[in-house]
Amino acid sequence: MLERLYEKWVPKNQLTMFTCFLVFWLSSIFYFLFVGGKLSIILVSILTLLTVYPIMIERWSGIRNIKGTREIMTNQLVAGSTVEIKMNFELPGLWPITYVFVKDSIYYNNNLIKTNESSFVPNTYGKGEIEYKFEGLKRGVYQFRDTECVTGDIFNIFHHKSIFRQASTFFCVSKNCSHCSMGIY
Repeated sequence: MLERLYEKWVPKNQLTMFTCFLVFWLSSIFYFLFVGGKLSIILVSILTLLTVYPIMIERWSGIRNIKGTREIMTNQLVAGSTVEIKMNFELPGLWPITYVFVKDSIYYNNNLIKTNESSFVPNTYGKGEIEYKFEGLKRGVYQFRDTECVTGDIFNIFHHKSIFRQASTFFCVSKNCSHCSMGIY
């Protein structure tokens, strides 16, 4: 039962940091119980906030359930051209998030060719968007796979990661292919 509670409430990729905060919190509780005074009350309250805050972000921020769409803005892609991508995100959580880092990768013939890293600040309703470009495309098939979204607390101590899964494929035709339309050849 203790393991289930531990898996449910402790941030998954910051186990050592969370354990250090928990040890400091327990020592401040013992200091409060055996010494007392105003300093011990302030110490317990600050460490309680620092220990509970990452748990609340992990549970109620909505980064685990991030939703979104990827839209390719260019109609016909010819070799050597630039593709413009627009991504819209929605965070369904209750807890406000200060920023979200987005890492999106493009694959050419199942080989990673470029990774775009950008960030956005969600608005009041938990929505945000990013736009970026990939230049100098060769003729062939391109794929977008998983997109990694990362957020953290205001102290930049704990980071929470989520994978946004929306695979999409587009085609880039050669410059000589005048009869091809919409990237299908």
